[in-house]
Amino acid sequence: MKTKKIAYLFIISAVLVFCGLFCGCEKNENTKTIELPEEFTFASDELWAVFTEPYSPFYAEPDSLSDIEAHARRGDVVPLTGRRISPGKELWYHFEKGWVPQNSVTLYTNRLKAQNAANALLNGE
Repeated sequence: MKTKKIAYLFIISAVLVFCGLFCGCEKNENTKTIELPEEFTFASDELWAVFTEPYSPFYAEPDSLSDIEAHARRGDVVPLTGRRISPGKELWYHFEKGWVPQNSVTLYTNRLKAQNAANALLNGE
């Protein structure tokens, strides 16, 4: 009796895997690439950033060759105001003080999560 149940489970699993592999995966010829203009800035819905680098510069423009406006320290929690993809295909985040590259921060969906992450970062957890 137990072997029958195992056999049925095996057959059902095999059928589901087969259907998943061959029935649900088909190439969509209507897929399009979206080209965004350089000056396009994404709106952000209440995202908060925790700075992960010891000192992160805020740039005047989303370009590491632009002027530095200010600095943030590791563990600073700052609300995000926008995002932009640079011509070099690098993601930049905008804050009140300026632009920061993606690799300098970690984003969180609310201030409390960001503050908890910052505390863990500063306490070495």
